[in-house]
Amino acid sequence: MDKKFKRDRAVLIFLILIALSATSFMIVRYFLPSNEEQTLFQHDPTLDDGEYHIIVEDELINVENRPMKEDSELYLPVDFIKDYGIDEYIHWDKQASQLIITTENKVMRMSTRSLNYTVNNKEMQLAVPIYQSDKIAYMPKSLIEELYNVSISYSEKNKLAIVDYKDREKVLGTVTKKSNVRYEPDLKSYIGEKLEEGDKLYVLNQVDDKFTKVRTMDGMFGYIETAKIINTEIIPATFKEPEPTKQKTLPNGKINLVWDLITVQQANANESKRKPHKGVTVLSPTWFEFDLEEQNGDLLDIADISYVDWAHRNGYQIWALLSDNYDPSVGANILPNAEYRQHIINQILDFISMYNLDGINLDFERIQPENVEYFLQFLRELSPMLKDTDTILSIDLYVPLYTRYYNRTEIEKSIDYACVMTYDEHTGTDPGPVASYDFVDKGITDTLEEIPREKILMGIPFYSRVFRNGKRSGEYGRDATIKMFQERGASFEWLEDKKVYYATYTVTEDGAETKYEVWLENERSLTEKMQIFKKYDLVGVASWSRALHHDIYFDIIDENLNSPH
Repeated sequence: MDKKFKRDRAVLIFLILIALSATSFMIVRYFLPSNEEQTLFQHDPTLDDGEYHIIVEDELINVENRPMKEDSELYLPVDFIKDYGIDEYIHWDKQASQLIITTENKVMRMSTRSLNYTVNNKEMQLAVPIYQSDKIAYMPKSLIEELYNVSISYSEKNKLAIVDYKDREKVLGTVTKKSNVRYEPDLKSYIGEKLEEGDKLYVLNQVDDKFTKVRTMDGMFGYIETAKIINTEIIPATFKEPEPTKQKTLPNGKINLVWDLITVQQANANESKRKPHKGVTVLSPTWFEFDLEEQNGDLLDIADISYVDWAHRNGYQIWALLSDNYDPSVGANILPNAEYRQHIINQILDFISMYNLDGINLDFERIQPENVEYFLQFLRELSPMLKDTDTILSIDLYVPLYTRYYNRTEIEKSIDYACVMTYDEHTGTDPGPVASYDFVDKGITDTLEEIPREKILMGIPFYSRVFRNGKRSGEYGRDATIKMFQERGASFEWLEDKKVYYATYTVTEDGAETKYEVWLENERSLTEKMQIFKKYDLVGVASWSRALHHDIYFDIIDENLNSPH
């Protein structure tokens, strides 16, 4: 065997050994667990390692505004609290830099960087103030935990704010030996966190026989070998008991409300205003409206304490009406401002005290879709204040056909009663009944989808609308309408499908033929409408208006109000 052969053979053996070593290394590498580590920010490059991020239970939340530290206190953005169901009604007013929190019984108002705040207008002190940065509001961790059913911890290592709901139980486990929490249920996955024997973690769910999903105390989600978790224990839910809801004194039995149209203060003393009516339980005088010149929430007042005293002596409650003046500027310019809303509420509270009112009736008929959120916020801020004074809050609503966008489901949470104006079916250039039977019935059934019957007062029209050549001419009471048409030879025909009377006549005016039409509201049409009231077993009726009444109307309402249905 020559030297060349020996050398070649040695080279071959060396190459074989290298190949075997490489293969062995690959085999070992394939079967052995990975020891490579990645931080949370290396694993997910979309996360900014210079900012805090939020974890809720077992989910990393992507929020536009990040938590922040200020004076060693952790702050969470208010939009997170609102958007993730901790408090869907929390309200941040950028213009006033004011945070408003409402519950059934309380209205809390907090200004940024101030320890002073109010609860139902009473001065209180915070331990840590709320914070504002670039028009974004932040609440301190300590205040959030005090007000809501959540606990909050944070990890400086992973820059995580960790939010847990107190009313959900958790499973806490203990690690038996040194263990690795990996990003995926695979021993080859990167290690996110290394744990020592005895370390605690939250057990989320078992993936399979080999791996369990967990959350570490530093907020990392990952997977650990199931066999390395022992001594799991259930951490029971802890409930923050809700504050007892203050109950108002509501009327017993069915409610018979009639609106009393008063446009000048002197009219309160008119003898007709001091006439009792059979069965009526509530008078709602039109006393308050907005000063639209100022556009700052100032209210105009034409109330009269002697009217209230007379009403109380005769067994009536007074639910004074506040109108938006049929002007959309109230919703557009006044209600969006937190300071104006508070100013309105304070005036209402003053009126309640000055005039010994039993209730407030809100007649806001011109709120536009883009302003509904501010109207709802106004109700949320007003409602607890009226509970404090045991004052009833009612609201007037058109049928949903006209104002579905008002969000009656949310309105219902703040009010005691809804007066459904089941009339004005035909108004300007659309001749027809004020309130045909089917229109009233549908208005009630549609409202019942969002407001319970125990809160619904069915609207009753005491007027008829006359049309001249197809255009609205005016509204008249029963006797004036009948006289107008009968004097011109018209006869009234009962329309069974509408359940109202119809009459028409034609005259020559200014050399042209002019047609007048009316769909008469009278005792027969009212009797039919009261069948709808009884069918749905509503809590009461609300009639417009006292000035247009006929005594027989009160007899019919009283007869049907409490009769079996």
